[in-house]
Amino acid sequence: MTCPRVPFAAVVTASVSLLAGATAAMAGAAETPPLEGTAWVLAELPGRTLPAGAFATLRFDRDRVTGHDGCNRFTVPYKAEGGTLQVIFEGPSTTMDCPPELTEIAHVFVTALEGARSYKIEGGRLRLLAMGGDVLATLARAAR
Repeated sequence: MTCPRVPFAAVVTASVSLLAGATAAMAGAAETPPLEGTAWVLAELPGRTLPAGAFATLRFDRDRVTGHDGCNRFTVPYKAEGGTLQVIFEGPSTTMDCPPELTEIAHVFVTALEGARSYKIEGGRLRLLAMGGDVLATLARAAR
């Protein structure tokens, strides 16, 4: 009994396809780094220029995120699992009287946090993503 001869190019193409599929499956299975124990500083809000003095932060602890929206401080619960994210704005926050440009950025930042449904951490950046995958806010890693 003889085996049919398969052209070398077909074998190479099939091998490359299998390797690419396995690599993609492993990348999809890669675990998203947890948020717990991380701290971040706002770097970008799409379509906005951050005014001088705008300084928004997030620090994720066990089940709460503490932050500063550029105007007010807050501590609220969050849930994060496998790249999904839900920040629940209920509870106390300060109510400072801030300049209009900081108040606007604070509002946009809090709206981004409330609208975030997932996140990605890449290259020292935390991207908060809407349900459709649009970037709502980008934060840079901060010293803890």
